[in-house]
Amino acid sequence: MTVQQDYQLDIEEVERFISQTSRPRVKEGLQKFLKELKQDKDLLPEKVDDSASTITPTKTYIDVTTCGFDDDGSEVVLFWELPNIGTYPKEQIEVEFNEESVFATIDGFQGRNYRFAIAPLFQRIVPERSTFKKLKNRVQFILAKENTGTHWDKLKKQSDPLSKNMGKKKDKKDADPGSELMNLMKDMYQNGDDEMKRTIAKAWTESRDKQMKGEDMGMPPM
Repeated sequence: MTVQQDYQLDIEEVERFISQTSRPRVKEGLQKFLKELKQDKDLLPEKVDDSASTITPTKTYIDVTTCGFDDDGSEVVLFWELPNIGTYPKEQIEVEFNEESVFATIDGFQGRNYRFAIAPLFQRIVPERSTFKKLKNRVQFILAKENTGTHWDKLKKQSDPLSKNMGKKKDKKDADPGSELMNLMKDMYQNGDDEMKRTIAKAWTESRDKQMKGEDMGMPPM
């Protein structure tokens, strides 16, 4: 994928969020970010792309918005209640741990697709030491704390949405629009309502599905 294509995918992604949100502050922030993306793209050398894009159907997911958790000293344990999940193959459960997020999907369980996301986490975790297991009626996520001396009294940290990402100008040659977009989406996911969270989670899932099929959407993992 060319740099021009990468920018164009990010532009289309932001435009889609603008068309879906009804929050004036969120829309204003996205429009500012969209303007910067377009300006950066215009500075790139033009290149014609004759490759044909293939439209693939997207899956429908049930978003899980609640879970229990327990601080266990060096770890934090999350509980996602899902009756009879113990009978389902573990390899059908996909979980991605990042330093500030957890994302999981279960495809085809009892004829339905499920999706679960927490971001940004209250404190940073160690992804390579974090894991999950399925019990009879729940999926359990074990998050290895980066700072084992900190007690978690909540799962997500609070921050001012958009403030970290709006109004920042980066050197054009070092700019990473995909990273900036994902940081913006994380903030919006944390502070948005259920509808906004579903929208962002859907976009992440569609991007991941296309990456698994060999199509690069330009969005990094949450």
